[in-house]
Amino acid sequence: MNRPFTIILLFFGIGIILSHMGLMEIPVGAIFISFALLLLAMEVFRRVNMVWVGIALVLLGTLAHQSQFSEKSILGPYGENLPPLVVKILQQPTPRKNGVQVEVELMNMEGDFPRDVKEKAQLKIYGNGVNGLKPGEIVRIFEPKLVKEFNDRDLEGYEQYLRSRGVRYEISSQMEGIEAVSRENIVTLLGLSHGIKIYAESFLDKTLQAPQQEIMKSVLFGNQGYLSKDVKEAFSKSGTAHIVAVSGLHIGIIVMMLERILKLLGIGKNKRLLGISGCIFVYGYIIGFPVSIIRAGAMYLLYVLAYFLHRRYDPINCLMLIAFISLLYNPLYLFSVSFQLSFTATLSILVLYPILRKIPLKIPQGIVDLLAVTLAAQLGTAPIIAYHFKEISVISLLVNLLIVPTLGILLSMGMISVIISLISPVLGTLINYFTNGLLTYIYWMVVFSSDLPYSSISVKTISGLGMVFYYIILGALCYMAMKGKYLFHKESWRKDELSKDFK
Repeated sequence: MNRPFTIILLFFGIGIILSHMGLMEIPVGAIFISFALLLLAMEVFRRVNMVWVGIALVLLGTLAHQSQFSEKSILGPYGENLPPLVVKILQQPTPRKNGVQVEVELMNMEGDFPRDVKEKAQLKIYGNGVNGLKPGEIVRIFEPKLVKEFNDRDLEGYEQYLRSRGVRYEISSQMEGIEAVSRENIVTLLGLSHGIKIYAESFLDKTLQAPQQEIMKSVLFGNQGYLSKDVKEAFSKSGTAHIVAVSGLHIGIIVMMLERILKLLGIGKNKRLLGISGCIFVYGYIIGFPVSIIRAGAMYLLYVLAYFLHRRYDPINCLMLIAFISLLYNPLYLFSVSFQLSFTATLSILVLYPILRKIPLKIPQGIVDLLAVTLAAQLGTAPIIAYHFKEISVISLLVNLLIVPTLGILLSMGMISVIISLISPVLGTLINYFTNGLLTYIYWMVVFSSDLPYSSISVKTISGLGMVFYYIILGALCYMAMKGKYLFHKESWRKDELSKDFK
């Protein structure tokens, strides 16, 4: 089997889906007994049957998914009014109406029966002075309120996204009911990354116009929260929302930029690979390790590992391995939109790009390659986008062709300007003068294309079965295309051999 993790991921994912749909409610004890019987059967018959392996993986997927909901609620029995809580701020607070919202780790629950909690929650704080909270800070909440508990299997949308991140509760508090427990010990990696982010945001705000500064921060940190509602909608309608969300494209650009710089400095390949790997980790840490960065970063690390171990690197098999490990760690990732789009887009490019770029077109090969990459990603993610967002962009292929080539330059200039500003603020500001012009071009293209009539099509509904049929048909077409290519090369090889024999 050339790509075993493809089969492993398929059966494991089926187990997760069946458990999520409530079609496989199997007690944990029964699952372990089934595993034991399968192992016994393999030992008796002295062979590993694919059917048995498939059944074992389906059971493993079911067990992994059920384990996410097996723990009893700690805060639930207290109702709306909770005892005092000690929590750790995990990220930079996001402004919301009348306050902020921030992800926290519940550390201790005080009161009559104090206990350790060690769970994550979404905290909404209302009142003045909330902007003073920093990542890594530990605070005490005297009168927290339990707003919602995310412990049901039928969660949807944003609630499902939060649960996939390990967030189990939504709690609220007034700012007056919060006090700092430790402010002096915030010199940590989390606090340092927060400081870097704050400095970069401040510098970009000072040196770029609005809304260009919003777009640059979104591109750099992959957070669409910087964008206003109108700008965000324009990116969505034009099919360029991936530009303002950190993706594998960002990692690819960072890798190419660092590779060229380090090569010019005369640094050897081994040190370049290790240095770039470290930079990817630092960048991922600063922006909070979204799923797309974990996937792209892990694929690069596997490439580096294969290089040092002198092993063949198969990107598709590595992608399947990363997806399997991710779902084994947290099966709820499977229902996260970011996970679905990230892995599906990457797989589509790996499979479809080599086919699409061979289509004979009388245009420069560089444009053909860009069209092939964009079309491959769109073909793979179209049903997922339609299912979740009820809308498909019609003009995204053309708009991406005009914008994506500039993204590498934009990201490079944005990063370099921030780094150089530490040495020379004047030079960093000068670089951003040109960056602002490039951002103006991108903003104008996005707004203009989104305002065109019929720039997007609304999709009322698409069933899960319809998505399955779509991918079956797409897979069949890919197989026929690759089979035809193989036969063509085989026939050409035969002609070459016959010509040699004839001579």
